[in-house]
Amino acid sequence: MKTYYKPGRVIISLLTCLLISACSPPPKTPLRVGTTTWLGYESLYVARQLNYVNADSIHLVELPSATSVSHAFQTGNLEAAALTLDEVLGLLQSNVKLKIVLILDTSNGADALLGQSDMKSLAELKGRHIGYENTAVGALLLHAALVKAGLEPSDVTLEPIPYSQHREHFVTRAVDAVVTFEPIRTQLLSEGAVSLFDSSQVPGRIVDVLVVSEAAAEKYAPEIKHLIEAHFKALSFFHQNPEEAARLMVPHLNINTDEILNSFKGLQLTDLSQNKAQLLPRPPPLQTTASNLAQLMLDNQLLQRRPILDNAFTGEFLPEE
Repeated sequence: MKTYYKPGRVIISLLTCLLISACSPPPKTPLRVGTTTWLGYESLYVARQLNYVNADSIHLVELPSATSVSHAFQTGNLEAAALTLDEVLGLLQSNVKLKIVLILDTSNGADALLGQSDMKSLAELKGRHIGYENTAVGALLLHAALVKAGLEPSDVTLEPIPYSQHREHFVTRAVDAVVTFEPIRTQLLSEGAVSLFDSSQVPGRIVDVLVVSEAAAEKYAPEIKHLIEAHFKALSFFHQNPEEAARLMVPHLNINTDEILNSFKGLQLTDLSQNKAQLLPRPPPLQTTASNLAQLMLDNQLLQRRPILDNAFTGEFLPEE
């Protein structure tokens, strides 16, 4: 028996399929996470190498400077970013809607003011050229160093230099001193630089965090939780297998394993319990830290107005255990 198809039914079926397709949401794009090269962010890249991170749903985007990461996040080209707390305050001042979802680390010597080998004290900075990245971190560390030295900004010549050019300017003696951070700090110290001042002398001031946009906090909640879980898995791997973890970091940081492990001595990696203690209470203790830092930045004209901190902190994406 032959089967006859009625054209009307075929057309209706095709239209139904087209309507269903049109109503289906488009595929979700990956969560884009911006970072610079920094020890405290290496857990994310180690997690990727160990396949703790689903590469189809999360893309790590490395940019040349914190300023470029901040700009890409502000303009919507990143859904998440690893930044210092002072950089986040700058975004909040500009009314960027965001959530701080994770504390990555606190610098305890990994950021430093280095001088040429013939410099022995901070007092010798007077009349010298100092290179620094034109960010709040660079400015805050430089300000603290000058205060300790009893110097005014007018006593030195400041040279804004991108982080990627710190080593070149220092080695060629285009500057007498430089405010820099790992891994360039370790590279320069191994080549004869002298540490004149570092972040261990201003404890708790340089804090690295992971932020997500408010829109991403809703759209990418599973991916954010997955990323944070992968971060803590990578930290556990690092603590249990430090040399192997350091070997995974060598191509990225461009220093050897011994230098990497030594560099981490200047960094306090924030574990899960510390994150919960800082982000879960209401109000979160990290908000007090941020408020104090905002006042310091206002005093030094690094902010134009006090940012609104309410509702900018959440522990909802932290693993339960």
